[in-house]
Amino acid sequence: MNRLFRYSFSALVAALLAAGCGGGGGSSNTTAAPTTPPPGALQPGGSGADLGQVADDQGNAVTVDFSNALDINDNNQVVGFAAATAGASFKAALWAVDAQGAATVTPTSLAALAGNTFSAAFSVANSGDAVGQSAKGAQLVAVIWKDGAAGPEELPALSAAGNSAAFGISPDGSGIVGEAFDATTGTTRAVIWRVAADGAIAAPQVLPTNIFVKLTADGSLPVAFSSALRISDAGVIVGEVEDGEGVLHAAVWEPGAGSAYTPFDLRNGGEEGSSALAINGAGLVIGESETSGGEFVPVYWSKDATGEYKRTELAAAGGAGGVNSAGRIAGWETSAAVDNAVVWNAPSLAKATLFTSSSQAYAINDNNLVVGRKGSVGFIKLVE
Repeated sequence: MNRLFRYSFSALVAALLAAGCGGGGGSSNTTAAPTTPPPGALQPGGSGADLGQVADDQGNAVTVDFSNALDINDNNQVVGFAAATAGASFKAALWAVDAQGAATVTPTSLAALAGNTFSAAFSVANSGDAVGQSAKGAQLVAVIWKDGAAGPEELPALSAAGNSAAFGISPDGSGIVGEAFDATTGTTRAVIWRVAADGAIAAPQVLPTNIFVKLTADGSLPVAFSSALRISDAGVIVGEVEDGEGVLHAAVWEPGAGSAYTPFDLRNGGEEGSSALAINGAGLVIGESETSGGEFVPVYWSKDATGEYKRTELAAAGGAGGVNSAGRIAGWETSAAVDNAVVWNAPSLAKATLFTSSSQAYAINDNNLVVGRKGSVGFIKLVE
């Protein structure tokens, strides 16, 4: 199957390039989504705000043709990307907002590496350090913008050739996760970059995928692909692994002694595939699964008393993008082929529908500010 998350970070980058814009554990029981909305649903606060401006090369705010808001930290800094005019290269952007979600300062343009035009920011730490990807000639490479600075720093490569991307940075800024091409295997691998107290960034460490190898009568089928998407302050990493038969597995990597990581496979036996997309400090994992009938379903996983990850469906169809410390989950429900941004409250499954027009929510911070995309423009909205 194809990579599952329809707004998957790597799928986003592939779409940008196609448009010419770039230069051992397991899951256990499943709890079905309720057939009727639960009482005590959350309430969206206010009308919300469009993130419809970015900074041009002179630092002036300009109205955008397209923008997308992908992550928000607890200091209310939002990152994503935008195109000022139709057909222009996407540029990473940082917006600062107040407690109600209104923009407070001119947005910051997070530049690509020198001599290039494409950039996109995917995650932001509480310090303001943002990570993402920049064009580097014919390559796309993982970068960090330290403290919201306009100039990015390329992260150490796994191999000189091939692409890399930084999809997540821990809230405390000590770990960066993503993917990088490995020339020794010819595949893209899930990796972590560790950040020292002085800001030095170590070479990427490949995360283990041995439990996802398929054993067959003709010999084992190696993992085709792996990617790390988010990391918590505790160092727990979530992402996805595609096995040798093309099946996508939601994955968790838990840190052990030294630099060791233990992988966990969250894919449920009844699924066509699954992907783990975010994690909060309490270890609540959220993501998306595909049923045998081809329906995409938003889900979360939490550990039970035996240490097994238990899977709970949030809705009959849709996706989940982010989760905060209180267990509020940002995502969307799909009805009649239209996505509507929502926030669920785990484990009660109380929900707030943010918009009744085409929209998706990708992240929520501990101040209950939600970011995502509504139509062709990024949004921010408070959920009370």
